[in-house]
Amino acid sequence: MPALILALFATIIIVNLAMTVLATRSGHDRLRREELLRRQPGIQSQSGRGRAEAMLGWNGP
Repeated sequence: MPALILALFATIIIVNLAMTVLATRSGHDRLRREELLRRQPGIQSQSGRGRAEAMLGWNGP
């Protein structure tokens, strides 16, 4: 019985690892992030503003 339980847990772990590898290799998340940035140009300008303020040494609120 303990061997069966161990085999089931091992199967779950292997499947989770396989899904993680497949998800990270697909690049879908990166493409979605780029798409969202293209739709919302305000985010890009805020990001650029933040970098500029950091270069000047300004501290945020």
